[in-house]
Amino acid sequence: MVALRLLEVMRDMDLPGELLEDEDPTQTIPRRFGLSDVVERQIRTFKEDVRKRVRLTDEEVQGLFRFVIRRPDSPAVFHRVGRLLADRARPSPWIRLLPRSAQFAIARARARRLLKRLFGRSLGGFARGPFTVEARAHLFIDTDPGGDACHLLSGFTEEVLEQTLGGTARVEHTLCQGRGDDLCRWDGELVRPRATVVEPAERVDEDHDGTAVEAAEARVGRPAPDFTLDSDEGDSVTLSDFRGHKVVLYFYPKDDTPGCTLQACDFRDALPRFDGVDAVVLGVSADDVESHRVFREKYDLNFPLLADVGGSVSATYGVWGKRIVHGTPLMGIERSTFLIDEGGVVERVWRDVSPKGHTEMLADLLGA
Repeated sequence: MVALRLLEVMRDMDLPGELLEDEDPTQTIPRRFGLSDVVERQIRTFKEDVRKRVRLTDEEVQGLFRFVIRRPDSPAVFHRVGRLLADRARPSPWIRLLPRSAQFAIARARARRLLKRLFGRSLGGFARGPFTVEARAHLFIDTDPGGDACHLLSGFTEEVLEQTLGGTARVEHTLCQGRGDDLCRWDGELVRPRATVVEPAERVDEDHDGTAVEAAEARVGRPAPDFTLDSDEGDSVTLSDFRGHKVVLYFYPKDDTPGCTLQACDFRDALPRFDGVDAVVLGVSADDVESHRVFREKYDLNFPLLADVGGSVSATYGVWGKRIVHGTPLMGIERSTFLIDEGGVVERVWRDVSPKGHTEMLADLLGA
């Protein structure tokens, strides 16, 4: 299962959300050419191994880990794989009726059981505290002395906590042997209730070809649906906190893809113009916080990126639906922008926008 998830995540992260009109994909995404058939064949092999309950040896898993480590986005890959590995058997909802201490105890037991099932042994133990994992000379450090592979356990434990406690969790890798510490430590906590839309959304329908139809609450002249989402900086952002400012709320398909990178860098370069007219820029995609952090640091982005994992907020704004990527139907975000006025009312909406020139048009419109 570990090997299968690693290959699936790398394949999905390398698949572009879109191609620019003048883009030569053989230059910009060479990993997709010549290797895609090999990857797909290996994924089919691993799926068959999972069906037969065949577990890879440590040496085989470590070989895949070393392949991931060569990627610049390896922390984001490992983090996403960890979350997927934990998303296997969701606990009963009745657990959330128990005292918080009992919920943490169940989360610890689930993490131990799942890790042993995945890797065939324990990878560490729990120290004192609600949810603190400690390990020395474990598989991840043996494979990657630099510590990138440790992000797998960060993502894994975050997912276990969120499934068990029913809220949004944060797991900090506070100590790491890859950074010279005596041991690795992951400290987990429940940050707040799961990110939700504050104002209930009406159902988002789909038209005959599967594209999302605009939600009633996100129409021009109506209050913008409020929400709270985690940002790339590790804090939570609530839309209504920006009352008194104009807000440029833009939804984009995927971090670090050609069009999304062009658009984000345009917003980065134009941010002083938006600041000059007291306008706030917020970017939203379905990528998780770790993916956003890597994207932000890679391109030195200077505005918040919000993690709408699962697409609940995007659905409320009517931008979540089926998209065709290289002939394959995928659920995802339609590139769209909402201009929200100082009173929190939707002033303008642009749907299915081109990343080229859109930011400059917005800045000119605002008189920036």
